[in-house]
Amino acid sequence: RGLEKFSATSSKCTERTSVALRSFLPALVSFRADISKRHKAAQQVLQKGAELLSQTAHASELWEQTQQERLLLSECHTTVAFMENLEVVNGTDSLTGGDGQ
Repeated sequence: RGLEKFSATSSKCTERTSVALRSFLPALVSFRADISKRHKAAQQVLQKGAELLSQTAHASELWEQTQQERLLLSECHTTVAFMENLEVVNGTDSLTGGDGQ
């Protein structure tokens, strides 16, 4: 008799568990789909971030190169001004090698 009661109780528990799992399954499938969508969106954001980071690094390199070229241009202007001052003092054309007269 005890075994029959246990069997009946076990059967009811199994049936209730089965019903609960069947009702829970659609929510679980929906949750998985939502997580999958969010994962894809996060991957796209990360990819875009990596692209922007690469562009920023390239822009930084260009900025550094521009600053170096600006410094070089400034040095050229300084050299030309110095040579022009020498021409005034010496009365010669240092850029062409002539005597300026």
